[in-house]
Amino acid sequence: MSSAPIYLTIADFILQLNSVDGHPIKLDSGFAHFYAGKEALQKIDLTLNCFSMIPDNLKNPVVSLYKANVADGKLWEIFKHDVGLQLMVYDPDNPGILQQIALYDEHKQIWQIYSEKTQINNDEVIFPLKYPLAPLVMYYLTVKNDAIMIHASGIYDGKKGRIFSGFSGVGKSTMAKLWNEKASMVVNDDRLILRKIKGVYWMFNTPMDYTDDYKKTPVDHIYFPYHHSENKYERLKGVQAIAQMMAFCIQHGYSSENMSAHFDFIAALSQKIPLSKIGVVPTLEVVDFIKEQDAKLD
Repeated sequence: MSSAPIYLTIADFILQLNSVDGHPIKLDSGFAHFYAGKEALQKIDLTLNCFSMIPDNLKNPVVSLYKANVADGKLWEIFKHDVGLQLMVYDPDNPGILQQIALYDEHKQIWQIYSEKTQINNDEVIFPLKYPLAPLVMYYLTVKNDAIMIHASGIYDGKKGRIFSGFSGVGKSTMAKLWNEKASMVVNDDRLILRKIKGVYWMFNTPMDYTDDYKKTPVDHIYFPYHHSENKYERLKGVQAIAQMMAFCIQHGYSSENMSAHFDFIAALSQKIPLSKIGVVPTLEVVDFIKEQDAKLD
């Protein structure tokens, strides 16, 4: 088991993970197809320096900025720190039990991640990107790099990339399943990263709690589904379109700068990518209905 640096590709960003004190780094199985090859050495977008203990002097931060609670306790908290931000991350199975502490210098794009060692067979290893820290790292990566992370499912039918966004229960996963039954590829059914690269908007899947291939497709249309008695299609424009999409971006409300970055990204996107609300009857007919409506825009 090696303690050499690990390189990841997430949304075409390159992340370098370093074991500062020599303990091998382990990642969950969802990262299996996100490891980068030799091309990673050309440009590092984010550096994560990983430590094998949680120092006592970081356990009592003072100035709280944001807190994510779950029914049984805390999941994570964000505090001010001399380097920028300090994240206190708790065990999702035991809310309130400290799992990691992470310091983030947003100007240098460097993380310091402190985790306690875990014994695997005869080796002591660390899991620096154990949930929920990995999505938090991805969130901060997007807001500093003209990108967004959004609650959405994405599909590609061989010609067009379509995104279905909304809160839990509106039918994102159902839409992905229906399109998949019509021979479309599911990019992801819960969390996507959107980037603008050389004038083109792309969607990327992200590491989840299951193994999936690395996926990247263009974005041609974004929809906001809701349950309805009949299939219904409404094109959104202007502030209405921006507000609808802002509601489903993954964001932390404490930072006006980060929220402005989201707004600017979505405002530019809405000038190029159609955004629509769709009332959905969850049967295969909705797939053909959407294609017919989209054809009117082409």
